[in-house]
Amino acid sequence: MVRRVAQTSKDTTTAYCLDEPFPPSGACHVYEVGVASGHEPAPVAEHQFFAHIQFQKGPRKEVGVNGCMDEDLLSIVIDRLTAFQRGEFPCKENDHAINHLVFAREILLKRMARRKAQGVEGRNEPHDSTTAVEQPQHDGLMDMKYTLTSIAGLGFVMNRKTGHVIPSDEPVMVFRAQDRHTVKLLRQYYAMCTDPAHLAVLNKVIDRFELWQQEHPNKVKEPYS
Repeated sequence: MVRRVAQTSKDTTTAYCLDEPFPPSGACHVYEVGVASGHEPAPVAEHQFFAHIQFQKGPRKEVGVNGCMDEDLLSIVIDRLTAFQRGEFPCKENDHAINHLVFAREILLKRMARRKAQGVEGRNEPHDSTTAVEQPQHDGLMDMKYTLTSIAGLGFVMNRKTGHVIPSDEPVMVFRAQDRHTVKLLRQYYAMCTDPAHLAVLNKVIDRFELWQQEHPNKVKEPYS
């Protein structure tokens, strides 16, 4: 049974689902996107199709790889919108869309990681998604640019001002106050920066690190892996 999924407006593209929900997941797996004529979509055979999408059907560890994943389509749209932003007509809407798409992909990737950690990835078995990630508290001594946030029990590093999350493929390194070299490192970083607002925040960060080390000398140590 063919089912129309979405049509942006008349005489434009239309997305169709071509199969039935597959138990036990309840998801469909075959979609096509084409152009419809008139106000109502014509029969599928009369459409000019631009895309045929075959999603994975069945657990990969049981049936092998036979289709793409939701994350693949999100990555394609992210890549395309990012290219638009590098072109002559960047816009805020594209930027917001990219952020939400990256966020959606991160949630799905963390879901996959959680399933793998629980030993049910690639199998028709449920996983536990109830574990929450608490947001850290701070005392206002400095403006924290990034924070931890949680959606659907999954943790993300998020820019407080923009709401953007750091994608999982971007390396991140955390320096703690207990590392005896951190203050020296921050001062060198300060010397290389030029933005006045950023320098003001860095001053507060350095002061806070120095204060913590002075108050906890027994906890300051040489770093190790």
